Amino acid sequence: MKKNFRANAIKPRTPAQLRHLERRAARAEKRIDYSDIPPITPDRFVLVPENEKLVNMVALPAPHSGQSRVNLLLDSDVSEWVRKVGAEKLNSLLRAAMKLVS
Repeated sequence: MKKNFRANAIKPRTPAQLRHLERRAARAEKRIDYSDIPPITPDRFVLVPENEKLVNMVALPAPHSGQSRVNLLLDSDVSEWVRKVGAEKLNSLLRAAMKLVS
């Protein structure tokens, strides 16, 4: 005869178990040392214009030696062009512009 049960069923906690969990959580919270965390101030936040979307931050590979990472604000059409041509093309164009200007 087959027994009817759900393998992932969780028994409800008793009031005594809930009190025990609350006491443990309160104890753990008291033990956390927040002294080395800098205070949260308004200058730690970035304001984003309403018409721009926030994008998820991704882990980028570290630059090769002799290179550095630069964050730029570009017009949307220029940004789209940079994505199409790639970083190598942009790097060579900027190098050529450096020679023209200096």
